[in-house]
Amino acid sequence: MKEQIKQKVLYLLKVAIGLFLIIWILSKVDREKFFHYFTSIDIGSFFIILLFSWLSLFVQFRCWKFLVESNSIHFETKDLLPSFFSGFTFRFMLPGGHAEFGKIFLLPGRKRGKAVAFGMEKFFQAVLKIFLMLAVLPFSFPQYSIYSIILLIALIVIFIFFPKIPYLRDLQEKKVNNHKVFVFTLLFSFSVFTIMSIQYYILLNQVNTISLLA
Repeated sequence: MKEQIKQKVLYLLKVAIGLFLIIWILSKVDREKFFHYFTSIDIGSFFIILLFSWLSLFVQFRCWKFLVESNSIHFETKDLLPSFFSGFTFRFMLPGGHAEFGKIFLLPGRKRGKAVAFGMEKFFQAVLKIFLMLAVLPFSFPQYSIYSIILLIALIVIFIFFPKIPYLRDLQEKKVNNHKVFVFTLLFSFSVFTIMSIQYYILLNQVNTISLLA
């Protein structure tokens, strides 16, 4: 009985921390400009952007859930959502979003597997950004095409062989199919990037005309 009460109190505390951080972030925003900007957006576009925002959050949460489940043994499923939203808010507290690391401490049990999950999440976000940058760089700077291609090939090779590094397996709490985790995490990351690109496309077309490809 005492353990159940303890778990409920901890759960409510985590939710309260997340809500407090959201309120704190909103208190730092110029709300007048914030609402003026959003009221100037076409109502149809606004709801489409809102829909994509929820979709992006859903995909990011599924990615976090997948990584924690793949790398950690000691966790409670009901704690994943509060930790995700708290971490999402922690991101705004420090430049570069480094405070997001704090979300692993809102999950019960051993932290090693959760730290690996967080590291993979950030690693693949960075890898995807570098990959896409190298892929489009030759179109804007043809003189650097050869360097971009070499680095792109090197990045693909690293992606293929990185899961086989013994040190990575030593960090994990349980046996993991790293290639499967890597592929699924990359797909999650690419989905989030695609959604974000569509949102920017809609917002930019409120004030100018630009193609989605551009």
